[in-house]
Amino acid sequence: MKKAAPGDYDNYASHSFNQRILTRKGGGVLYTDLGDAYPRGIELHESGLDGINVTPFHFNGELGNNYINAQLGEVVDLSTGYMIVGTSGKYLNSLDGNMQLFIQIIDRATGKPVLKASTRKGTSCGEAVTDTGVKWLTNYSSSSYACNVQAARTEGDRVVIMWERIGKNGIKIGTYYMVVSASGTILQNATPILTNQEIRLNATEELKYHNGHVYWSTCGWDKAGKLSILNYKMNVTPGMGVIPDEVTVKSARKTASGITVTWNKAKNATQYHIYRKLGKDGKWGKLAKTSSLTYTDKTAKEGRVYYYTVKGYNTKAKIFGDMNGAGLKAQ
Repeated sequence: MKKAAPGDYDNYASHSFNQRILTRKGGGVLYTDLGDAYPRGIELHESGLDGINVTPFHFNGELGNNYINAQLGEVVDLSTGYMIVGTSGKYLNSLDGNMQLFIQIIDRATGKPVLKASTRKGTSCGEAVTDTGVKWLTNYSSSSYACNVQAARTEGDRVVIMWERIGKNGIKIGTYYMVVSASGTILQNATPILTNQEIRLNATEELKYHNGHVYWSTCGWDKAGKLSILNYKMNVTPGMGVIPDEVTVKSARKTASGITVTWNKAKNATQYHIYRKLGKDGKWGKLAKTSSLTYTDKTAKEGRVYYYTVKGYNTKAKIFGDMNGAGLKAQ
């Protein structure tokens, strides 16, 4: 055991009732606090004097207003950065609104969010603040909300997320899971896993993943009607095992009939969706889908610079694979 050195934990989050301590891949520790007094937000602090110390996600309200309408689920160390998984009201200009599931990925070097996603603006502790790169994973109506979120990293730099959906009068609607990639792409949509109202997730118990299964514990009534500590194991390989690999685009060449795009076969993909953008900084738009390994874009206009990428899709499981966000420039 290594003793923490001076400066390893010099940040302070008043009224932090939920924390996470994560061992970093390159050494050191990442501390995460859910502060509801000051700062009012999710604060990340790396050990060492050169580590990041940021509050990328804020909560509306004044200093000492301990209500935040949010939960911290987990912080996952991925190739793209630190993924924050939690629930919160969508808007930063008030504490109203039902809690929705969200993710945010923070760059290790800069401490800044990396996803091109939603922006929240408002005030926190009397200061104007802006949260960027927030990707909302649920959009429940006002009669229900997401809570007790948990997450765990799996093979292939992917994340399994579990949460409960609660309806009117606190009655549980169901427990769900989804799979997302390190770039924030939803690989498997929200899937119900448990409907028995007596089976719950534990907001303070970490979800564990091993060899295709997730494990968790909670307190509840067993089959004999006795209040007990209940341990659960769920197989997520039906979803994980059919997620297509990322597609490698081999070429995008101009021909007499248009621009012909070719790519390699991707494991678990039964169909391919082709995307195009105008210029390096353009926005991806879907062109077509096919089961072959080639496609000719006949709508491309002369004199314009196009980029192409392809996303694999499993038609049986209805799951997309991740896609190369940079794409390949047509030659």
